[in-house]
Amino acid sequence: MRPPRGLRTPPAFVIEFLGLPGAGKTSLVQQVLRRRQADGRIRGRGDFIGRHGRGRTEHYARLAAFTVTRPRHLLSAMRLAAKVTPTRTRRWWFAANLATWPYHFSLMHRYNCETLVLDQGPLQSTWCVLLDGELREEGALRAAVQDVLADKRFTFALVYVDIAPELAADRIAARGPMEPPFHRGRAETLRLLVAHRQHLQQIVEIAEEHAGIPVLRVDGNTQLELNAARIAAFVDRLLGSSVIPATLQ
Repeated sequence: MRPPRGLRTPPAFVIEFLGLPGAGKTSLVQQVLRRRQADGRIRGRGDFIGRHGRGRTEHYARLAAFTVTRPRHLLSAMRLAAKVTPTRTRRWWFAANLATWPYHFSLMHRYNCETLVLDQGPLQSTWCVLLDGELREEGALRAAVQDVLADKRFTFALVYVDIAPELAADRIAARGPMEPPFHRGRAETLRLLVAHRQHLQQIVEIAEEHAGIPVLRVDGNTQLELNAARIAAFVDRLLGSSVIPATLQ
């Protein structure tokens, strides 16, 4: 349902969980959604990011039209990819995916979604552009992150789940076959995680500096229940604790 004409729509909330693969982001997001499951205005990636009942052709036509008519997002994503070497087809694919997030966000008000909680969001997509490469210009990363957070129709917050690369590599290995670039065995996966962990930290620092984005840092090595309790308190402060009783499930 759209707001009546003439009334200003309040900013929607986007809470992104950021961290290495295997950090437990998906499990923690599920805790948040389960705890507030009676609130129909808060949704997760699985039941929001998609075609929303449209046919595949119409969905991609709308997405392409939105992205092309707002080239700033596409250009900042492609500039970032261009500043990472070596050039890889997969890197450009990640950059194109990054450029589509403003389209997904634009649908939130249309579908009466006031809060979106993401285990794989735009800042994680930004990090993916850097994978298996060397960033030649830090300014390109800063510009890409700031572009993601520039839309004043949305209020952003981050939960950064930090984890030792060794533990993350073990969890990835336990999942079975993974998509590139985490498909070459534990040793290569660990090398990539160690090499790119600092980029995650850079992204968080840039986000904090940009308009004071709220950030909660949790230790991914800590028990899930303890982290869930900290995150519940953080989300309550952001959204207000009166919506759903503060009972962890």
